[in-house]
Amino acid sequence: MLRFLIFIKHHCKFLWNLAEYGNGILVGWFYGRRIVSVVSRVLTETSSVNQEYRLLRLEDVSEVCTFFLRQPENSYLYFNPHAFDEKTIRRLLKNPSFLMMGVFDGNKLIGYFFLRFFMNRHSFTGYLVDYNYQGQGIARKMGRAMFRIAWTNHFRTFATVSRNNSRALAAYRAINDFKVVKELPDNYIYIEYLKDKVNYEFCLF
Repeated sequence: MLRFLIFIKHHCKFLWNLAEYGNGILVGWFYGRRIVSVVSRVLTETSSVNQEYRLLRLEDVSEVCTFFLRQPENSYLYFNPHAFDEKTIRRLLKNPSFLMMGVFDGNKLIGYFFLRFFMNRHSFTGYLVDYNYQGQGIARKMGRAMFRIAWTNHFRTFATVSRNNSRALAAYRAINDFKVVKELPDNYIYIEYLKDKVNYEFCLF
């Protein structure tokens, strides 16, 4: 099933977009209010004096596109969760199942991360840190925020990563332990992050 979905995503854009639209409606209907409540608290608590972690909004589209254009070409050798054009960014921002978040230094976007939720209580993660801000612990903070959001809402968290991308594998392991669920074509692996002993859940008001 996973390989079939990956094939649809990369080779049948219309079917993928249609499925994503339907999934967005269902996730928004059944889980949307709780997810948004959790996100608001987690990102507020993750923010610092110098860096703001928050949900991306439609008015951020231009800055998001600028962020992607600013990164070196090799940043996208393994990071390609979606297209980076304005039309795609706008469409995803309107989808309740695709949670797009950013790290801001003032008005400048310096980190992008997302959670893609599915009705089977699975979620998929991804992130990219501006090349000028790497090595400052931003990726780790984004990762822990994503896990806290997903696990508080009782979603399991997954990702796909290339075995050739040793730097990403080391970073993923530093953020949180994971297990390999399945071997995928082209030397990719399908991983699940393992919920550790930290209590990520908290009372919602």
